[in-house]
Amino acid sequence: MRQRKHIKRFMFGSAKYYVNDGNGSDVILKVDYEHNTYSLEDTGRSINEPFKQEVVSVAADLLKRKHGVNFAKQVR
Repeated sequence: MRQRKHIKRFMFGSAKYYVNDGNGSDVILKVDYEHNTYSLEDTGRSINEPFKQEVVSVAADLLKRKHGVNFAKQVR
């Protein structure tokens, strides 16, 4: 017997990631997949520029891969 799936749409809305470089730099990366935007929130510690650029690169890659993707077909 085949199970009928009732979920037709499963989309990422937003996510919050805590990112650390292991040397004391911390940042909160907030990604809004629905609106295809991201923001960096300072945690009060200093953020070195190479680390910040790497986080920005990760955010852009996440948005490129996830924005507008419907995961309903992957739900088991």
